[in-house]
Amino acid sequence: SRSGNFVTLASGLPGDEDALFIRASSRVLATTLSNGQALSFTLGKHRKGYLVVAYGHATVNGITVNERDGLAISDTETLEIQSLDDKTEIILVDTH
Repeated sequence: SRSGNFVTLASGLPGDEDALFIRASSRVLATTLSNGQALSFTLGKHRKGYLVVAYGHATVNGITVNERDGLAISDTETLEIQSLDDKTEIILVDTH
C-alpha cells in the first residue's frame, strides 16, 4: 500500500527488484497522504530529486507545492513532506 509510504514504481537501483526495471541509476516512487499526514524520505546529499504533487497540496521542507507543481531538489539530505489536503498524491524521481 502506498498510503503514507513511498512505493517504488520503477527503478534501476539494486534492491528494487519488485519494481519495473529501467536502465538508469534512478527510481520513480509514489505515495498518497491524508490531511496533515507527514512522511520523511532520505534522498542523500549527492542525489537529485524531482517531486510532483499530482493531486492535492503539500509542503516539502517548508515549501508549499500546489497541485501539478514540480519541485527540483538538490543538495538536500532528507525531504520532510506533509499533506495539506484530504488526499494528496505525490510522485518522486530519485536520481543522480
